Formats: sequence, C-alpha cells, structure tokens
Amino acid sequence: MQQHWQKQGYLFLASQNISLFGTLVTGYAITWYISLTTNSGLWLALATVSTLLPQILITLVGGAWADRFSRKWLIMGSDGAIALLTLVLALFWSQGIRSLWLLILFAALRSIGQGIQQPAVSSAYPQLVP
Repeated sequence: MQQHWQKQGYLFLASQNISLFGTLVTGYAITWYISLTTNSGLWLALATVSTLLPQILITLVGGAWADRFSRKWLIMGSDGAIALLTLVLALFWSQGIRSLWLLILFAALRSIGQGIQQPAVSSAYPQLVP
C-alpha cells in the first residue's frame, strides 16, 4: 500500500512539473517575442499583465471550484485547454497570422486556464498521501 501512494505521488508531481515548465516557457516566449519585436515598454507591460492578471483573478474562483468539483477533471480540462490554445496559436503562427494582439489574447486565455489548474493541483496534494 505504501509504495502505491508514493508512486502515484511521484508520477503526479513529475507530470505537473513538466506541464508547469511548458506553460512557463511558452508564457515567457510570448512576452519576450513581444518585447523584442516592439522595443516598447507599453507592449511589454501589456504582455506581462495579460499573462498574470487573468490567472490572479480566476484563481480566486478556481479555489472554490477545486473544492466543489472533481480536481482530476479540473486539472485535465484546464491543462488540455492550455495545450489546445498553444496548438491553435502555433497553427495561426505557421499560417503567417502574427498579430501582437493575438499573442496578448492567447496569453490571457492561457492564463485563465492556469488560474483554474493551479488551485486544483495544490488542493490535490493532500489527497495523494495517507
């Protein structure tokens, strides 16, 4: 029994670390691209705010959702939505659609997903150990 929860805990932590790393790298890449392309403090501020503010605001509600709904489905749904948004952005980018406002929009949408995922992940930790 003891090995079972430890294995689940390690797999969960490893998968969440990989997911968080990918999310952070993508967010930083969007911010750096906007910064290097525009050389504008205003655009850098917009990119930073669109990456952080939606997450901060939705986390307030996300904590309540993590208590009321299935944490497993919240984590999988939000992580899947973030991945899907990143894929759609990559497809737009590959088709030559490279609007800065599109990057800001996708950064904000990805941030909302992260604001739902983080409280669910944090509240799932105590369930992993006996």
